[in-house]
Amino acid sequence: MLNKYLFVLTIIVGVFIFFVNSQSTPTLPTFPTSFSAYVNGSEEYYFDAEYQRVRTENSIYFYETGLVFYRYLGFCWNESLGGDFTLWSFPTTDVIFEKTTTINGINSDLFIVKKGKEKGEYAVSHDEPRLPVLYDTWYRGEYQFSNFTVRSYEEYEPFFDISQLGC
Repeated sequence: MLNKYLFVLTIIVGVFIFFVNSQSTPTLPTFPTSFSAYVNGSEEYYFDAEYQRVRTENSIYFYETGLVFYRYLGFCWNESLGGDFTLWSFPTTDVIFEKTTTINGINSDLFIVKKGKEKGEYAVSHDEPRLPVLYDTWYRGEYQFSNFTVRSYEEYEPFFDISQLGC
């Protein structure tokens, strides 16, 4: 008799737990303390969230498992553009995480967007309210715990002729 009551009680508790879990809010993806990216098996890109710094020479977006990462394009900016740049404008994406970081000494923003969204219109702002990013590249790959291994990538044309900035 006792076993019958325990069996019924187990079923009731199981149904209750299932119902509670189905009604809970989905957990947002956690951002790792650091991650590395290897492009073409050689060049390494590294971000350390604890110190909020990036070692980089190019402007690159990482896009995988909801991660979008902006990197400053150093060879073409000039001092008249210098200062605090902000990556912004996501007309075709849903931003679910935002973080301020420093890229080559320039303040910028780090965004995580929902997986599967296409790239939107990206811009940096400082002296010019909608100065376009000179060159943007989306890398799509496999996000493996603390490592970001690039499997393939797509490159897009600059928003405007780089020569306009005297590069």
